[in-house]
Amino acid sequence: MLNNILESLKQKSNSSVIKRYEKLNEPKPYYGVLKGEINKIAKNYAPNNKLAIELWETKNLDAQILSINIFDYKTITKDDIEKVLEYTDSMTSKIMFVEKIIASSNLSEYYRVKLSSSEDIYTQSLGWRLNVKYLSTKKVSSKEIDEILEYIELNLLLVDEPLKWAMNYCLVTIALSYSEYLNKCLDLSKKLGVYKDQKVSKGCTSAYAPDWISAVLKRKDK
Repeated sequence: MLNNILESLKQKSNSSVIKRYEKLNEPKPYYGVLKGEINKIAKNYAPNNKLAIELWETKNLDAQILSINIFDYKTITKDDIEKVLEYTDSMTSKIMFVEKIIASSNLSEYYRVKLSSSEDIYTQSLGWRLNVKYLSTKKVSSKEIDEILEYIELNLLLVDEPLKWAMNYCLVTIALSYSEYLNKCLDLSKKLGVYKDQKVSKGCTSAYAPDWISAVLKRKDK
């Protein structure tokens, strides 16, 4: 079955996706399959953590993205998650796995704390992406939000990517999820100025928090 799935992915290879992965310095192997095509293939398979792990262990990026569509977040175990996190160098697939599988599982809180506490900046950034999910529940206490904002204020200018982006995402999430913190987050983001000079393509939103927040609020008002 595994070889057949890989062959199906290979036949859907797309040069533009390959170029994008090359630009992102994604580790090979990959065929460069559009996510829409991967989603179509995934519809042929019921949730199956065993098959998903087998796909992940090929280290093929397209197979790993496909596996994320096949994992069952309701029954996934710590052993499964540890295998996934250890068995790839691709941040693209790891981020997707964290945001789609771990964040929806009953192990989300455990990994939010564990990954955020890592000394490795890439692993730590995954924990902060789980912080985004945690904050978006709109159930976080004021005390904890104050602590997170204080940490961001002290560290956002000191950390490198991808942790900087994930922490900035948390700042935006607080502003949008807790209206009483909106002005505080705007003032803090203007003070820090992270991504202020970022150039973005037409129609895209800047990662500069005030612009990002403003764009989301405008969409909500429509």
